[in-house]
Formats: sequence, structure tokens, C-alpha cells
Amino acid sequence: MTITLFSVAILAIFAVCAVIEIYRGARRGFLKSLVTLCSAVASIILSVCLSPALSYFISDTVIYNIKHTPFYRSLVGSFSSMEILVEALAGAAISTVLFVLVFCLVRFVIAIVVHLVYRSKLKSDPSKPQYMARDGSFIERNSVRLGMITGAVCAVVVTMALTSPVMGTLDVARSVIKIGETADAKIWQSSGVETEIDAVKKYSADLPGNLFYRFGGKLMYRASATASVEGERVYVLDEMELFHDTVKNFNQIYPMLKDPSKVSEKRIDAIERLCENVEDMKLCHVLIADFLPVGANAWLEGKRVFKISKPVLNELIMPAFDEMLRVCARTDLDNVKQNTVTLLRVYSIILTSGILDMENGSYSEMIKHLEKTNAISLLCAELNKNPYMQSVNRSVGEMAVRVLAKELVKKSTDDLKYDNFVKNMASAITSVKSRDYGTTAEMVDVLTDYTLRYTSDLGVSVPQDVAGFASESLLKEVVSVDEYVTISEIKKIILDYSKQ
Repeated sequence: MTITLFSVAILAIFAVCAVIEIYRGARRGFLKSLVTLCSAVASIILSVCLSPALSYFISDTVIYNIKHTPFYRSLVGSFSSMEILVEALAGAAISTVLFVLVFCLVRFVIAIVVHLVYRSKLKSDPSKPQYMARDGSFIERNSVRLGMITGAVCAVVVTMALTSPVMGTLDVARSVIKIGETADAKIWQSSGVETEIDAVKKYSADLPGNLFYRFGGKLMYRASATASVEGERVYVLDEMELFHDTVKNFNQIYPMLKDPSKVSEKRIDAIERLCENVEDMKLCHVLIADFLPVGANAWLEGKRVFKISKPVLNELIMPAFDEMLRVCARTDLDNVKQNTVTLLRVYSIILTSGILDMENGSYSEMIKHLEKTNAISLLCAELNKNPYMQSVNRSVGEMAVRVLAKELVKKSTDDLKYDNFVKNMASAITSVKSRDYGTTAEMVDVLTDYTLRYTSDLGVSVPQDVAGFASESLLKEVVSVDEYVTISEIKKIILDYSKQ
């Protein structure tokens, strides 16, 4: 923290407030000074409540005029999220200015009301012009001293209220600078705003200003610097701090995204914290709504995103991952949080399960690996949380069926066992489809038990989830209802899946 000309201005405001309030405290005595202090606190509370509401009416006109400036158009560009962000920050800035104006106005009105009340009391009881006890108590004997102390406290409170908008705005600006520096240490170099950035860093570290800001002014600024986003109240200072934490967590997992071999428990934990950051966002997620579709499309086109290449996945897994990217490419403000969190957690499962290490063609090893890590179950559970990812869930199921089909085809060299397996599956499907088991889900559950039993007899170990997907696919592919399902029909379905 430093002392600058800015410090002199802050101290001058405090000095003026202190002289006025201490003089009034000595002149009026303790009880009247206490009422003055309470009126200042009440003015702050009323201003915090009124200024955001008033800013909603005023900001529309101000923002309308801002929108027609070249600076606004160059800043927003083609990103609709920037428009929402700029409007929200402008509304918050207007709210903080109104906070000071409303505070001064409300305090003036309260002072008039208190003065009128005292005058009425004085008329009703002229013997007590100070409206205080005359019993020789400690308060009466030390009324002047206590009044001066109360006046000094009132001066501190008033100074906090008057300087909090400036210090709070500097605090937000410093947070934005820290976010940029956390994302890229060289981001502000040769940006053309180096002088302004140095000034923000200098003045936001001002010692006198921070004394008033950190011990009360910050709370006032936080409460008054609010914006309305999609009908929800957003505290700008909290949002900036949350966004800074988001960037820090992203930086922690960035090396792992570039090189999956650098996966660690600490970085996986950072993914979960990043998910929590995104879920808590009330304003900054609008940025993700613009950049996530761009990034998803870039990966689909084989381009890099933030110097990160698209993960190289097994040829069976890639279709499901591509489908998830296609869903992310359609992200908007309604689903940005859900899609971002799902993408992060799915990638976390991929990294921790070791799916990235599975080589193309080693289907037997893949089956064993999926069963050992329970990866399919974890992926499906995560995808099921997001209604926008149902197509991805189906892709994961189809992937599991293709893996199983390829392994079954390998077993077809043992004609006797394979024919017996196909015969049993045909019989089981006929039984399930011809009997009234209720819902499709109940039919799948019954057939899954048969699938697990017969694949085990064939010497193929199948995870429960994979068997469930395979059973569901077989029920969809087989059209026979009144007739027996033929062996050739089952063989054809398995062969078709194995070729996909």
C-alpha cells in the first residue's frame, strides 16, 4: 500500500467530515450525537436499498446512449455476451453513483426530521433543551467528550460512504487486471493501456483509502454495486472475485488439458472446483456462452483452442465425444452452465479412467478396462444429469454396443459356442418380446440378465451397463414380435454393429 495525492484527497474528505462531526458532537452532547450517528447508518441502509432500484430506471437511458458510440460497438463486436456484460457493469457503476447521491439526500431529510422532533420536544418540555437526563449521571458529566467521540465515529462512517464507490471501482478494475494476468502474464504488454493499468494498481493500493474501504466501505460498495442479469441481482465485486478464482483453477488444469499424461489428483480436484465456479456464476457465464460454441466448433474442425488440441481418443469413443462437442456448439445462455459442467466432468472421467491410453483395435482390453474402471456407468450418470446431453448418452451406449459386438465377432471362430450363444439370445429376445413385462425399461432389465449370463458362458466378461445398452439395442433392432427371432437375424445385428 502506498500514499499518493489520492491519499491526500481521501484524508481531506475525512478531515472535513471529522471537523464538522466532532464540533457538532461537542456542541450537541452525547445523545444527540448518537442520534446523528444512527441516522447516518440508517441513511446508508436506505441508500443501499434504493440506489439499485433507481439505477434500473436510469441505466436504460444511459446504456441506450452508450450503445450508439463507436467505442461500445468496437468493444462488444459480434459477441452478444459482451453486450450483457457491459450493460451489467454500467448499471452497477450508475448504482454506486446513485448510492452517494441518495445517501446525502436521505441524510439531509433525516436531519430535518430529527431537528423537527427535537423542536417539538423542546416546546413540550422547555426545562430540557438538550433532551437528556439531568441526574448527574456519567453520560451527563461526560456528554461533551462522548459527543466528540461519537462525532469522530460518525465522520469515519460518512467518509466510508463517500469514498467507497471510488475505492470499490478501483477494486473491481484491479480484479479485472488480475484476471487478465492470471490467464496470461503478458496480456497487458503493448496493449495501449499500460499507463491506466499502472494507475489502477497504484491507487487501489492507497493506504488511507484502503483503511476506510477494507473496514466498512467494501461492504457498502458490495451492497450498492449491483446489476440485474436475467431478472437476478448480481453483486459485481463478488462476481469478479469468483471469475478470478475460475481463471486460477483453469490455469491449474491447463497443463493437463494440453498433455493428458500430466494428470494428477490435485488437478482433477481443480476440475471439480472449476465446475463449482461455473455453477455459482451469475454474470460471467455469459462469456462462456459465446466462447464455448466457438471452441467446440474449432475442435470439430481439427483446430486448436487456447493452444489445446482435441483429445486423441479410441476410434470407438470418438463418435460419442464428437456428439458432445456438437451439443456444446449449440450452447446458449439457457444451457451454458449445464453444458460446461458436463463437458468438464466427462473430461475428468476420461482422464481418470485411462480411456485415453486404450489403443485402437484392442477390444478385449477395452472391455476389461471399462468393467474395471466402471467408466461407462460414470459417463452415463454424468450425462443423464444434463437433459441437453441425451444424444451423447445414446452415443456412449452405441459405443459400448460396438465394443461388445467386435468382441463377440472375435469369438465366432468357435462355431459351436458362438452358435449356442446366438441361439440362446434369440430365444431370450423372443421370450421378452412375446411376454408382457410392462415398460420398455423393464423389458431391457430382464434381457440384460440373459445377456450377462450368455456372454459369460461364451467367455466374454461384460460390464452391467454395457450389457444393458446391448440389450436395449437388440430390442430396437429386432422387429419380430409374434414369431421366433432367428439366429441369422441376431448374427446380422452383431455383425453390423461390429463394422461401425
